[in-house]
Amino acid sequence: MLRRFLIVTIAASQCLASSVPDESVLPEWTKTFKAILAAQKADFARPQPPKTGPVTDRELLNGVASAPLDQSMKLIGADECSVRPGPNETPMYACVFFLVNKSAKEAQGELVRLVRLIEKATGGVATPIGNPFVKPTMEMRHIFVSQFPDFPRITVDVEELWLPYPDRADAPLGSRSHLAIRTMRASEQAPVTAATPPTSSAPDVAAAVSRIEGSAHMTLAPIQPGSGSGPITIENGTPFALTVYLSGPSSQKQLIAAHASLPLTLSPGVYKLAGEVSDKSVLPFFAVRTYSGGETEHFYLSTR
Repeated sequence: MLRRFLIVTIAASQCLASSVPDESVLPEWTKTFKAILAAQKADFARPQPPKTGPVTDRELLNGVASAPLDQSMKLIGADECSVRPGPNETPMYACVFFLVNKSAKEAQGELVRLVRLIEKATGGVATPIGNPFVKPTMEMRHIFVSQFPDFPRITVDVEELWLPYPDRADAPLGSRSHLAIRTMRASEQAPVTAATPPTSSAPDVAAAVSRIEGSAHMTLAPIQPGSGSGPITIENGTPFALTVYLSGPSSQKQLIAAHASLPLTLSPGVYKLAGEVSDKSVLPFFAVRTYSGGETEHFYLSTR
């Protein structure tokens, strides 16, 4: 059985959905989004009861549960919704729709339906964020919905992440795809592409790569061979700023904003590639690559 899922920055738990709801939910969604956007404007500033008692085994493995939602902020039709820390520790709303047995094309259709529902429920306007990442084994798209009449400094980020792994016992962790919606304030929005110019000497880059290679890290997935010409595109599919180190024939260090991409001109050859995000609780990335030109590297965090 294949799984696909959508995420919206919120929290709720219902039975598994097979698709985004139809327009019959618009009256409820309109009320819900008003509550969500108002709460985001106030940083979800509502007292949360402190945790008491010892940490459980489950919490050691899965972390502490998300803060409970006000009932007025549960999005009808969603499978999971929660308030969780954003890139700058600012609380954001996130919501998930699990799409069962959906192909990539069907997941694309659900993404369009979800975005159109959000536009109608909020009065906002949707704008794609850069070009989609589309490969035979994976897809990722990001869309901003913004320009809300009553909340001009808030944006909803809708993400499609499609992965075709079967839902089986030996499937790797994070093999589910999803559509995600996350609320953000204007000050937290990242540009479509952003990076610092190459900095640091080759020894500095090599030292950073060696540090990451020698510590606990995530191994980047294999990539498709390049065309043999053109830049290497680095795509940051994480919600955090990403520092990338390339140690090889032409060493570079680059800072790439969340959900942004950057083309790099590199001499062909073998490189050690490492990356670390601004959230230090996330393991860094590492891989050894042979670049000929035209390759695309995609950094993303697995979902569980």
